Amino acid sequence: MKITSFTRAEHTRLSRAIEAALGKVADDFGVDLSCGGGLYGDHNPHIKIAVSVRDNGSGMTSAEASFRRYAAMYGMQPDWFGKAVVIDRTAYEIVGIKPNAPKYTVQIKRCHDGRIFGCTVSTVTRQLGIKAAA
Repeated sequence: MKITSFTRAEHTRLSRAIEAALGKVADDFGVDLSCGGGLYGDHNPHIKIAVSVRDNGSGMTSAEASFRRYAAMYGMQPDWFGKAVVIDRTAYEIVGIKPNAPKYTVQIKRCHDGRIFGCTVSTVTRQLGIKAAA
């Protein structure tokens, strides 16, 4: 079926087809490829493809390795990765770190729906009962 106009439905359908077609390439290179986001419409539509490296032999994901590498820089413990915190009566899990983010450095995942948010280091350290480094 040929695409005549690139609507949201066409974007989703094409993204799924691309992911399925790139499955063998991803396996050959040891990476995960996923289509997420992009732009649809009449003017310059595109689909974003995210690449993430699979297990590199350490048993850790790239997000966990990054968190463990940079945690001490922000006054956190490397073993906080995966710990649960409760913020405003909602349960979250620490899932990553964004060293280039000026304010919301810690990535947390809301437990009930898996949505990822950014939060400050002080929020996480307060929830874990540890005084934040200055």
